[in-house]
Amino acid sequence: MIYFLAVEGLVNFIPNIGSDIYEWMPFNVLHKFVAGDGGGVPGEPVSTATLSPWWSLAYFAAFAAVLLAIAIGTARKRDA
Repeated sequence: MIYFLAVEGLVNFIPNIGSDIYEWMPFNVLHKFVAGDGGGVPGEPVSTATLSPWWSLAYFAAFAAVLLAIAIGTARKRDA
């Protein structure tokens, strides 16, 4: 939750390139899948991701798979 609430929100404050980076942040991309091209809930901001909703799901799943592989590799290395 801290990553989602703090890190992704703070990326927008990086001068010149923050909004470009934020378009590819994992939870912003996932929001594109959940909400689709509309806002979903009235008053909720629309995702700035450039991918379509289904490609957004694939991107987030790949990101999650990479993090899972890193976690498994680290756990095996430390438990050996």
